[in-house]
Amino acid sequence: MEKRIFKQLSGVLTFLLVLGLITPLSVLAETSEPETDKTGRTVVMDMERFTIGQGFYKEPVRMNFTKGETVFDLVSRLAGAENIIGSAVYINGIKGTDAGVDTVEIPDYIVEKLGGGDTAAAKAFGNAGTDSALGTASYSQQGGWMFLVNNLSPDVGMGDYVVKDGDVIRIAFSYWGYGADLTGYEWGSPDPKVVIGNKDELVKGIARVNTETKESYLNNAGIKMAYDNAIAVSGNMVALQSDIDTAAVALNNAIDAFSITCNYQTHVENDGWQTFRSNGEISGTFGRSLRLEGIKINLDENTAYDLGVQYKTHIQNLGWEDSWKSNGLLSGTEGRCLRLEAINIELTGADADKFDIYYQVHAQDIGWMGFAKNGESAGTAGLSSRLEGIKIQVVPKGAPAPTSANGTAGNAFISQ
Repeated sequence: MEKRIFKQLSGVLTFLLVLGLITPLSVLAETSEPETDKTGRTVVMDMERFTIGQGFYKEPVRMNFTKGETVFDLVSRLAGAENIIGSAVYINGIKGTDAGVDTVEIPDYIVEKLGGGDTAAAKAFGNAGTDSALGTASYSQQGGWMFLVNNLSPDVGMGDYVVKDGDVIRIAFSYWGYGADLTGYEWGSPDPKVVIGNKDELVKGIARVNTETKESYLNNAGIKMAYDNAIAVSGNMVALQSDIDTAAVALNNAIDAFSITCNYQTHVENDGWQTFRSNGEISGTFGRSLRLEGIKINLDENTAYDLGVQYKTHIQNLGWEDSWKSNGLLSGTEGRCLRLEAINIELTGADADKFDIYYQVHAQDIGWMGFAKNGESAGTAGLSSRLEGIKIQVVPKGAPAPTSANGTAGNAFISQ
């Protein structure tokens, strides 16, 4: 890992950034390689204004991306392309990101360790940006947006860094020292003036909460307390690494205790038993006209909750099974060439009322049907239509249904 020896600045910040002559960290990230062609690409991304005391502009979230997209593409999506002032070469400002001069509060470390202007100086300097835009020369002549990837500074601009699956991307406003307030390193010195910890794991933990089920997560007292602490620690630029790590572990443990992993395995015509899928992944097939013949469902052991799962299927020639199967036992048949036509799934145990179980099936000649939940029927009866695929997911009670598969139409169940 190469130490970056910062050069004394001269000229205009924008000019230097456009030429790629300066970077905000003392350690450089490797230039990204294009992402291979695969599905399910995600990054964690946020936008931060901690150096002027305005907190997150955008809290950490998981973002999907497509092959070849850059940091600039994702920033444009997160902040809104219409709000970007400048270009992929250099962002001069982002509209709507300034919470106002009255909210500016410069952290002590910038004044005491980096010789930066204090809160009064920042307010006196002001922000000439239009449309409440933070950017070049906001609150000091040295202000501007920079970005970190996996806590390192790429040696290319936002428009040239091609994002990779699993990247943690932090778009951060620098008030003082052309990034020294983000990194602790002053230009011209190989040694840090301030030790600034790595918050990537903490950021990823916060992004786990910031989903469509956030409200349900924060209704849990343990998650709410850990989340609030994580937000507070994130905003402390000089937090000790031990405090950062402790906050990240506490938040992730609280989420894990509240999250339930559902695993399921299907027996497919001609293919036999597939490997287990989990949490909304597709088990079975679609587009191959192959019937599901059997299914096994279980929940990962979770000592925090008394929770199980039971299920029964509607089988060709046999109709609905007489009894529920549970916790990994076979429902349906094996070796009899009989199609599954519908399924019921429900949670069991003392804590079943704390969660909802959603499931969606792909049926012959229909495609993906609507979601069923908590014991409702999914599929068909009396139509002689095979089930071909299924998705199952457990979510906190009252949370929105998971995202429907492409092409979803109609009800969860049809009978004649």
